[in-house]
Amino acid sequence: MEWLTSYRLPPLLELFHHRYPKVRLSLRPTLGDETRRALRQGTYDVGFLMEPGTEHPGLECEVLAEEPLVLVCAPGHPLASGGAAPLATDELAVVQLVGTEPGCPYRDLFEAELRTRTGAPPPFMEFGTIEATKQGVAGGLGVALLPAVTVARELAEGTLVRLPWEPPFTLWTQLAWRSGKRLPAHVRLFVEQAVRLVREQSAAPGPA
Repeated sequence: MEWLTSYRLPPLLELFHHRYPKVRLSLRPTLGDETRRALRQGTYDVGFLMEPGTEHPGLECEVLAEEPLVLVCAPGHPLASGGAAPLATDELAVVQLVGTEPGCPYRDLFEAELRTRTGAPPPFMEFGTIEATKQGVAGGLGVALLPAVTVARELAEGTLVRLPWEPPFTLWTQLAWRSGKRLPAHVRLFVEQAVRLVREQSAAPGPA
C-alpha cells in the first residue's frame, strides 16, 4: 500500500541500496485484493498487507505488527473543541469525511461502521493519496481516519489534531508470499530485515 511504501519502507530500501547494491528492488503500490492476486499468480515475490485477518488462502504470512489508526481534523474544526470526552460513532456519521479511494482497508472498515448507524453511505470526499488527504484535512475539508505513522509529524507540529475516537476494529501489517514458494536467499533477507525494521518502528513511542 502507498502509505507503507512512503512511511515504513524507506529505512529498508536504504539498507538494501547500500549493503546489497546488486539486488534490484521494484515496489508497486497496490491494494489488498490486487496484491494477494499477484502473489498467488507469482507476479510479486512478496507483498505487504494491512488487513483485519491474518490468514489468506494460498499465501504464507508473517504478521509484523498491529497498525494503530487515528482520527484527525484541522485545529479549527468544530469537533476539535470538544475536549477529551470520547466521540460517539453517531456523531461522525453526519460529518464530512476525507479519505483515500475505496478498497483501502481502513477506509472500507470505517465506512462500514458508519453505515451501520445511518443505513446510508457516509459523505466521503475522496483523494488519491495520503498526502493529498492530509492536506485536505489540514485545510478544513473534513475528518480522516489514517494510520498513526502517517500523521505523527503533523500531530507534533499542531497542523492536525487527534480526535478522541477509537476504531472498533484492528488492522495488522503483514508480509506475505505464495504458499510453498521457496524464497531465494536475497528475498529471505528482505523478509527478515522488513520484519525487524517494522517491529522496531512499531515499538517506538507513537503520537500522543
